[in-house]
Amino acid sequence: MRRELVAQLRRQQVTLTVQESTSAPEPAPAKPAVSTKAERAHRRRRWASRLAGNARKSTAAHWRITLPGVPLALADALGLSSAGAA
Repeated sequence: MRRELVAQLRRQQVTLTVQESTSAPEPAPAKPAVSTKAERAHRRRRWASRLAGNARKSTAAHWRITLPGVPLALADALGLSSAGAA
């Protein structure tokens, strides 16, 4: 099924659109001061804080991907929204 999906996507036109966010963008964080190797080792981040830092922010732009011609059964199997599919 994966190979068939890749083959289908190579023949499809993919449309990416950015949906406008309603909130103002966050200011860029201040650059941290240069620290020594010992200070960096002391402040190593745990996995929980790394994953939280990688999480998508609520103010980030929302993307909508449109794949015309994808069969409804395939979209349902992949858990994709079938809005606009007839």
